[in-house]
Amino acid sequence: TASDHERDEEEIIQNHLELTEPLLPKSDADDDNLEEEVEDNLPCASRMLFFQSIYFLSGLSASTWGRFGIVYYDQVKHLSSEEIGVLQGLLRLVGFVTLPFWGYIA
Repeated sequence: TASDHERDEEEIIQNHLELTEPLLPKSDADDDNLEEEVEDNLPCASRMLFFQSIYFLSGLSASTWGRFGIVYYDQVKHLSSEEIGVLQGLLRLVGFVTLPFWGYIA
């Protein structure tokens, strides 16, 4: 009974060790491959900076249009307050409907 209990504990520990061991053994070649991967990702960092810049400029233009679009509609296009409200609401609705599909495509 006591030896059975100890044997059960040893089996549990052994099973735990088997589950926590890495699937592939670590070797010195893995370190070399890691360095090559880091070097290969350098162009990726410059691409990431490009996309971050585009995202920033997109937000900047959206915030600017959000502020002055209403003035444009009022003074240049001579729309009424109700028409501007409907137009702004439609812009939000179109974004609400299309963004999930755009995210799915991406």
